[in-house]
Amino acid sequence: MKVKTYKIFDLEMWPANFPDEYTHLEGVHICQSIGDGWRMPIFNEFQLLSDFYIKGIGLFTNSSYWASNVFGDRGFCYRFDRKLGYYSDIDRKHAIRPVRKIQ
Repeated sequence: MKVKTYKIFDLEMWPANFPDEYTHLEGVHICQSIGDGWRMPIFNEFQLLSDFYIKGIGLFTNSSYWASNVFGDRGFCYRFDRKLGYYSDIDRKHAIRPVRKIQ
């Protein structure tokens, strides 16, 4: 699938949100279904994306976004909003923004 993406150092970001919010597992499957290495970002990569988010670049909304990191075995994952990262139950629904490493 060819789309206009945003590039931040060695990271490529999908150009917009997906239309709904998803559980963590749904988000993982959606990103994998795009193929070509697309995935949910790890928490540290959100630090790179936060400048885009705060400046309004990349069609971010005021949603919370899933990170791929799982916190221990307790069913919690990281989510990120405009300023901070938080833990969230994996069955809650949040937005997803796929990323991949630039080759």
